[in-house]
Amino acid sequence: MGNIYYDLCSLLRDSYVTLPDKAVEELVYVYRHCTLSRIRQMGGRPDAFSYLLDVSALQRNVKAIGTFGNQAHALGKKFYLRFIPPTVAHLSANFERNSRMKPLARKLLPILSELAGKAASEALP
Repeated sequence: MGNIYYDLCSLLRDSYVTLPDKAVEELVYVYRHCTLSRIRQMGGRPDAFSYLLDVSALQRNVKAIGTFGNQAHALGKKFYLRFIPPTVAHLSANFERNSRMKPLARKLLPILSELAGKAASEALP
């Protein structure tokens, strides 16, 4: 069994589809409510739910950017470059929500923003 945040962040912070903020908020609320007992059983802290969801999304989004870059440059599938800018946007929003991530944001965002710009210019339509 994987962590309980992974599936939710896979749906809500996806590189291929960006959901409206209101829909994300509602889905997080429902999922959190439905998993509270499981979180407590695992010794987790329900008050850390949003932060841990964002940590899972951070991990997943950084991995996705690497996968898209590999697909484009190692395998010649430039189609995947179009998904880097929205993934960087998810990461940027994630960093804005979490002050504890500011040191990482200061290091990563300049690099990722430049990468998103390059990806947008190289992406196939």
